[in-house]
Amino acid sequence: MFRVGEKLVAIGSDDCPYASKVVAIEEIDGVKNYIIHFDGWNDRHDEAVAFGEEEGKLFKGSLEDFVAENRSSLSADCLKIVDKKIEAARKKKENEEKKKNRESILPIPSSSSIEERWHWKLDIPSGLKKIISEDQRLIKEGRLSKIPSQISVEEIFNQYLESLKIDRKGPKTGDEQLTQHHIEMVIDYFNLYFRSKILNKAEKCQFKELRKEQRRGQSKFLPSEHYGLIHLARSFAVIPDALELKLEDEKHFKNITPVVHNFMEWLDNNKEMFYNKVRSYLKC
Repeated sequence: MFRVGEKLVAIGSDDCPYASKVVAIEEIDGVKNYIIHFDGWNDRHDEAVAFGEEEGKLFKGSLEDFVAENRSSLSADCLKIVDKKIEAARKKKENEEKKKNRESILPIPSSSSIEERWHWKLDIPSGLKKIISEDQRLIKEGRLSKIPSQISVEEIFNQYLESLKIDRKGPKTGDEQLTQHHIEMVIDYFNLYFRSKILNKAEKCQFKELRKEQRRGQSKFLPSEHYGLIHLARSFAVIPDALELKLEDEKHFKNITPVVHNFMEWLDNNKEMFYNKVRSYLKC
């Protein structure tokens, strides 16, 4: 048995072990389930494990101990992933200890140093820039993009993964897993900032009507399931400014940047599949 808040090791859909946590116990179709959150992953990857089905899926203890005991039975791809995570966790703990020790002897930093920011810069390809420019002009002419889009952001993402021969729900190498995770992060930001940063004023009534219609019988409305390339291109221009990143975020986002640039280049090369200036807008 596991309790809410308990840290454990869970086996993911790729058969690799991950440091995890029980975040809730919920009843689904009359059966109690543990809701498992994987450390470092978005909530969309949370999994439900029914009571009585824990064996072989959930294990008490730390990831480091689990790997030490089961190393011979793990695949090379799994070991590559988990060894990186264990090493990253070890370094993080060391850095936290060093920081704690420094703080005990150093003066408190000034407010100006605390508020230093780092700006995430994305080099948007010329074809996507042209779509953004045309979009701004058409908005001024009183046009609205058609919604729902013929091909949604989620469908675009799936096609991109297919082009890389990555199965979104299947087993993946460490690099493939990172690619999927980083692009999913961009889509999460797209949904998070959609209404406040990506929509223009004229589209907000249109958005409310779509949301009202689509939410009937649904628990969650995700713009990425209804809007397409026009709004995705806009997001590349506005999300870096919307993120209030600290200097300590620089290394993480510099690792993400090449993956996002590859995604944008692919969009630029295949934009005709997802965008047509005449068919993508409505006259108001």
